[in-house]
Amino acid sequence: MTTTAPPPVTAATPPPAPSAEPWVVAVLVLPADVPGRGERGAATDPAAVDDVLDDTVRALADQTRPVDELLVVPTASAPPGVVARVQAHPGLRRAVELVRVLPAGPAGESGLEALARATGPSCDTPAETSDDPQAAPDPQPEPGPGPGPRPGARRWLWLLRPGVAPAPDALERLLGTVRASRTVGLVGPKLVAWEDPRLLVELGQQVTRAGRRLDAPALGEPDQGQYDDRGDVLAVALEGALVAADVVADVGGVDPDLGTAGAGLDLGWRAQLAGHRVVVAPAARTRVALPGPVPALGGTAGVPAVGQTPAPRPYADPLDPLDPDPGSPPHADPGTGADHAAGRGADADPDLAGEPEGGSAATPRWLVAHRAAGRRAARRVALTRCAWWIAPVLAVWVAVSGLASALALLVLKRPLHAWVELGDLGALAHPVAGARARWRGRHTRRVRRADLAPVFVGSRAALGHTWDKVQEAVTLERPWFLRGGRPAATSAETGPVAEEAEDLTVTAASLPQRVLTHPGTVVAVLAAAVSLLTVRRLLGAGLLDAEGSGLSGGELTPVSTTATGLWHLWRDGWHGAGLGTAADAGPGVGLLAGLTWLAQWLPGVDQGRSPASVTIAWLLVASLPLSAVSAYLAGRVVTRRAGLRALVALAWAASPVLAQSLTQGRLFAALAHVLLPLVLAGLLGAASTRTTWTAVFATCLGAAALSAFVPVDLVVVVAVGLGLALVGRGLTARLRGLVLAVVPLALLGPWALRLAQDPRLLLSAPGLLDLGTAPEADPWLVALGRVAGGVGLVHALLLAPVGLLALVGLARSPRGRGAALTALGVLAVLGTAAALAAPRVVVGPALGDDGAPVPATPWAGPGADLLLVALLGAVLVGWRGLPLRPRGSWREGRRLLGLVAVTVTAAGVLATMALQVRDGVGDELVAGSDARPAVAVDQARGPAASRLLVLDRDTAGSGVSWQLVGDEPGSPQRGLVTPLATDPGVGDLVGAVASGTLDSSSGAGLGDRLADLGVGFVSLGGDSGLTLTRSLDAAAGLARLGSGDGRTLWRVLPRTSADRAAGAPLAPSRVRVDDASGRPLQALPVTGPHGAVDVDLPAGASGRRLVLAESPDWTAHATVTVDGRRLAAQPGSGTPSYVLPADGGRLVVDLPPTTEGWFLAQLALLAVVLFLAVPFGTRRSRRLS
Repeated sequence: MTTTAPPPVTAATPPPAPSAEPWVVAVLVLPADVPGRGERGAATDPAAVDDVLDDTVRALADQTRPVDELLVVPTASAPPGVVARVQAHPGLRRAVELVRVLPAGPAGESGLEALARATGPSCDTPAETSDDPQAAPDPQPEPGPGPGPRPGARRWLWLLRPGVAPAPDALERLLGTVRASRTVGLVGPKLVAWEDPRLLVELGQQVTRAGRRLDAPALGEPDQGQYDDRGDVLAVALEGALVAADVVADVGGVDPDLGTAGAGLDLGWRAQLAGHRVVVAPAARTRVALPGPVPALGGTAGVPAVGQTPAPRPYADPLDPLDPDPGSPPHADPGTGADHAAGRGADADPDLAGEPEGGSAATPRWLVAHRAAGRRAARRVALTRCAWWIAPVLAVWVAVSGLASALALLVLKRPLHAWVELGDLGALAHPVAGARARWRGRHTRRVRRADLAPVFVGSRAALGHTWDKVQEAVTLERPWFLRGGRPAATSAETGPVAEEAEDLTVTAASLPQRVLTHPGTVVAVLAAAVSLLTVRRLLGAGLLDAEGSGLSGGELTPVSTTATGLWHLWRDGWHGAGLGTAADAGPGVGLLAGLTWLAQWLPGVDQGRSPASVTIAWLLVASLPLSAVSAYLAGRVVTRRAGLRALVALAWAASPVLAQSLTQGRLFAALAHVLLPLVLAGLLGAASTRTTWTAVFATCLGAAALSAFVPVDLVVVVAVGLGLALVGRGLTARLRGLVLAVVPLALLGPWALRLAQDPRLLLSAPGLLDLGTAPEADPWLVALGRVAGGVGLVHALLLAPVGLLALVGLARSPRGRGAALTALGVLAVLGTAAALAAPRVVVGPALGDDGAPVPATPWAGPGADLLLVALLGAVLVGWRGLPLRPRGSWREGRRLLGLVAVTVTAAGVLATMALQVRDGVGDELVAGSDARPAVAVDQARGPAASRLLVLDRDTAGSGVSWQLVGDEPGSPQRGLVTPLATDPGVGDLVGAVASGTLDSSSGAGLGDRLADLGVGFVSLGGDSGLTLTRSLDAAAGLARLGSGDGRTLWRVLPRTSADRAAGAPLAPSRVRVDDASGRPLQALPVTGPHGAVDVDLPAGASGRRLVLAESPDWTAHATVTVDGRRLAAQPGSGTPSYVLPADGGRLVVDLPPTTEGWFLAQLALLAVVLFLAVPFGTRRSRRLS
């Protein structure tokens, strides 16, 4: 081997005949930084540098077609001794006869600058370069008897660096492409990942005329030969490229002004403009080391390389009779094979096999920088090599398209992609360097730019590629049963086998078969059957009728309204049945309004008598299957074993708490039972590295909904979030904990502040009360899930095996799960304490079944729910993988023990469900009905919005009780008694009628006075007495309509209007206009609850007054405006009244939220969190490639 100074590379004569054997010079640049194998970037460990360099030199020495010459180009800052290490490599000394070393360049020289110096037109005298294009080139050295170029051989430069390892036949394949055409001046190999040659890195550069790079192939895409038909391209990467020396001289060499990332694109672009072809050789495979390991796309981790036998997939648990994985061998050793290869060994978690570490869409930081640099460099090259008069337009296009693309990607929830798009703007920050590069290449173009159209990516292809990316970003990942089978059951191709060993009868299961046999489907169907059989008594009464009236009784109060009515019940500052109230209805009503709105899209529901009641009934019936499905899905955070999750889901659906919620009409408790497993799974997942921000915000949504239904659960959510924020592993985990603690509180809005001001609200949500002092339950009964006043002892005893399984799991505490089991143990203790303490706390009065207020205590169900979910969580965590590696004679015994425990537990759960079906729904719930007469309902829902006055004998039997009933709904469930609104005079009027002391001296009869109060009908109970009936019959302005169902109905007659031009009499109305003397002029149409109006008011006489049949307290929460001018309420009147302007205008009466700013911010935050919680696209589309 001879080491001499290198000859200069000069402009050559036209290419020789193809028969001449090329002279290949391998140019090995030794930069300061050698790419390492870790994610942090360049390797600094000398051993790592040596490994990468040795692989490159070894690959160079092993070529089937050896290189003719090696040119080593060190930089001044290259690692010490690296040149000597290259020269001393034993394989290289045998394979390459001529090794030349270029002197090191100046301090601070980059690898690209060193390459430009090595391939420049006068590399031997870099300081004396002539700019005269007519200057004669330096002569080539004459070949002598020693090593040197053969006569007539074309000189080729093979560009290499440490971290570029060509396959043994790579050079031979490259030269084969060169020999095929004399016009080829630059040929590039197929670049594959350093760590895994099955993953593609690059095969030519696909660029539009505007410099937009298209990822084809995507970084990390499996190599399946899908791009092997590619030939001519615009440019190739410099790594492993073979370029003719005369082409390099012709285009002026490598231009370092455009940066390392754009050097290959710039060289190829200039070569194309100079009339040289740039092609790729897909058969020439070259491994290239990037700053970090290339992440795989498409799941190649389980695919063996050619000739490699796949490692056996670890069996989930050889002793677990519930493991459903049919792809696992019955006695595979879980501690060998792939687990040992991954460094997990016997303690690997087979339940989460295939789950990506670091999150499903984790993107390394180096990849973001790499992708951004490549895109930015492509834009710079396009700005430099386009026509000079197009450059300003292209610069504007780069800026506008970069900003627009970044905004669009933010909308699609792709922040990393948006950041990369914004990186395009960096291409505009180097105008001087671009102008300098443009000036140097002004004489190299020999073809028209338009002639390069075939090697650019066309606009249609670019738009198609963009559209595909958008579809990936908005299309959700398909579930396993639509992808052709369970993920765990798929296995890699093992290679050719004997024909007699192949089973030709095995066919893939059909879609219906896969769905029907899925454990989640079986659990949901079984729970739905139990629910329907439990309420079988009510099915014949129209329980599931879309146009029916739902349910009533138990904790349900009669509600006859739509989603709009429930929305106003939650939103309006003044709301509720009768005269109304300002007490907060709670966010649970708002969520129920949304669910009702969704139900109204179903056929028949919107035209029914009470869509809200129908929705409530359907939600109660669906709570059992929904609870089973939610528990099954939530269990996947802990384990993938479908059998174990199905057992836990059935136990959760068989909970005595849920059974009591169904039979007693506790809607909010049933909905909380559905949400609780999902929320706890989200909280548990937030502490791991596998979660995503989408899952975190989805957990925030679920936690806010859970807290809206059962406020006491908010304490658990906030406590877990704060705990994670304080002791979480890493800044990201702590930030997730802070988000989980703060966002649910913010979503609840001002109601969360009221919880702090009045802690009773935590324990007294609607539907979560027990009337009177409930009997105290024994602690051991509560531990079995029995709540006071709930299901029987037998039901609780049948769930005892669940508790035993949980105790075994808590005692076992498998490695890495001690913290989770500790948290579940604490939750179980808190749930037990809450259930035991509930009967001892009186939170206030609630209305009993007879309408009289009685003391109320919190229902013990929420505490028992926390206990049960903690026990079932302990079963999932503690029994996961138990035992992992049984040994000796204990194997069969322990398997039998596990089988017996699971069988007994399943039998207890199924028996509990059977008893629930036997007992049925009981007598508390009945089919709902609207007690109001149809004519009163029609008037209440019309523009007059008149009310029905209901009179009955009071509970003491000494007087008459009254109730105003309009179309406004009250709380759908029983809650604490709220303060009554100030009576505008209804009570005094009823008392005067009942006592016979009604004063008629003013000339206003009973009918006129009732009309002033917006009463259109009067209903009297049959036991209220004959005297009152006669008084109503004799009262002026009333007309009896008839009797039925033990009640008598009177109608309030219309009265004459003071406006003679009006003609028609005025029927009782909620909102009217009176003249200055108090006589009614006209009735105004009501557009919303409690007198909401939006109408054009004609001009009239001065002194007119707007009168609303509402409580005097109503004025503090209402806004009355005419053409935007707010009117002030007149003092001293029983019902609210306002003086109207004579010129008329647009009259608007509204009942805004009590804290309107908070309400709007709450809705805005809800929209943002919803957007962040909705998953967009597949896992692949969420990751940079």
